[in-house]
Amino acid sequence: MTSEDRQRRYLGIAGALRIASISIVIAAVSCGLFQKQNDNWKLCNSDDPTTAIKGCTEIIDSRKESDAKLARALKQRAGAYMKDKRYKGAIHDYDQVIKITPSDARAFQDRGRAYIADGEYDLAMEDLDQGIQLDSDDANLFIDRAVVYDKTGKRSRGIEDYDRAISLDGGSALAFGNRGNDYLGEDNYGAAIRDCGHSISLSPSPFAYACRGAAYYFTHEYDRAIRDLNDAISRDPENWYAFKFRGRCYFAEDDYQTAIRNYDEAIRLKADDSGNWSARCFARAVIGQVDDTIKDCNHALPILPGDPFALDSRGFIYLKMKEYVEAKDDYNAALRVSAQAASSPQTASSLYGRGLSEHASGDAGGGEEDMRAATQLDPHIGDKFKKYGIEEDPGQ
Repeated sequence: MTSEDRQRRYLGIAGALRIASISIVIAAVSCGLFQKQNDNWKLCNSDDPTTAIKGCTEIIDSRKESDAKLARALKQRAGAYMKDKRYKGAIHDYDQVIKITPSDARAFQDRGRAYIADGEYDLAMEDLDQGIQLDSDDANLFIDRAVVYDKTGKRSRGIEDYDRAISLDGGSALAFGNRGNDYLGEDNYGAAIRDCGHSISLSPSPFAYACRGAAYYFTHEYDRAIRDLNDAISRDPENWYAFKFRGRCYFAEDDYQTAIRNYDEAIRLKADDSGNWSARCFARAVIGQVDDTIKDCNHALPILPGDPFALDSRGFIYLKMKEYVEAKDDYNAALRVSAQAASSPQTASSLYGRGLSEHASGDAGGGEEDMRAATQLDPHIGDKFKKYGIEEDPGQ
């Protein structure tokens, strides 16, 4: 072998060794990158939103995944944003998912849910309509669209969508419970009791117990109502709605102190609900806590200006205090703003209270007319006022 042959052989071996070394380094780097990406997927699938967002973001920013896996990472991050109440972030990610998979009904549904959470009901409706066009056999899409109808005051349309959902999935406790709640809002208490009861038989939930309990309250079945509301609270101790209606039941049974304790809890859990404040306002007025009562009513009215229940309650306080001009003003305001004056229980109370105020301040004719009209709406209204400490002529 010549010296040139030996030199070439040496160079060849050295080159091969360098190539092998580079290959080993590349393999090691690739293995490390693969392991890092695998770790990021574990983080992305975490139940903890902060951890999931971090892992999914690494995957998305790496630009190393297929469209299918990128869409999966975007969905996972959007779900984490939803848990973290960062709804606009979730919407942005669902935008990207829909660009990748424009025929995915679930992507439109998920973005629709994010719009609902963000209060963008028109945009939510558009997405859920599109989702239903893509998959008209998914009961959950109809449930979600019904929720939008409920939130925009279109309960009858909501009930139609719950009907469709139930026809597709007769075992949906959520559809029965939500439809029952819509029937409750429509004053169809029998249907509410039936649907919420069926929801409980399928899958007991605090929502369904509270719904049926509220319906029993309106049918004056207070023992049944309290049992259901107790069940709702035992399953969800922060269910303000159940505390509110349990307070109403105890008030109806003349247990005013227990009613007030329930209203206290309802207010603690949901201080921005005017009904909680006005209910406690009236209960305190009945037992004579005048100073606290005025504060409660005055707290309720900025939350829901023109709330006829709060105005009626404050009118009752002024009536008890023999401040008849102020009482009459509040009763007049309550009657003006009550959209359902002919059927609202508050209408009878406001008419009777105004009649007493007029009678006590010298307008006997006007007072008698209002009191007669109130008695036609509620034959027991006079007895109720006596029970609350107001005689037929409060001026005496």
